[in-house]
Amino acid sequence: MPAYQHNARTYNLTLIPVGEGYRVEVDGRIIVVEAVEPRPEGLRIRLDGRWHTVYVSRAGKTRWVTHAGRAFRFEQAAPRGRRGRSGGGGGDGQVRSPMPGQVRAVHAASGDVVSQGQTLMLLEAMKMEIRIQAPCEGVVAQVHAEQGEVVEKDQMLITVTCDA
Repeated sequence: MPAYQHNARTYNLTLIPVGEGYRVEVDGRIIVVEAVEPRPEGLRIRLDGRWHTVYVSRAGKTRWVTHAGRAFRFEQAAPRGRRGRSGGGGGDGQVRSPMPGQVRAVHAASGDVVSQGQTLMLLEAMKMEIRIQAPCEGVVAQVHAEQGEVVEKDQMLITVTCDA
């Protein structure tokens, strides 16, 4: 569970895709985001039946979230565990996005047996198609992004449990 700090307070945050939106857990509190629509002017989200436009930007481990003229700065807290190399993996089976982009296709699901180098997902970034490949032979433990979703650099895309 990623941890972020804002005004010297640490928040544990988990986003779980549900239908067209997300179930957001913040320190045990659940917020349901009914829909997310990426737009050039920002992300449109629906909370409690009302549409809001939010802007999210990232610089290193800092995320800025702007809503209704107010900006909130979140710093990623202490690193958690090992990370795979961006976009391709590493021995730990964590597959992360090499750059911001949009998921064009997902070719794997939880429970699928995969071979090292097998294409698991297609990402489009800057008019380029990027093949996201399995870092090892193993089983897909979890798919963290879905088709059409806009992802950020280093965002977790897929977790593969690697065979020993």
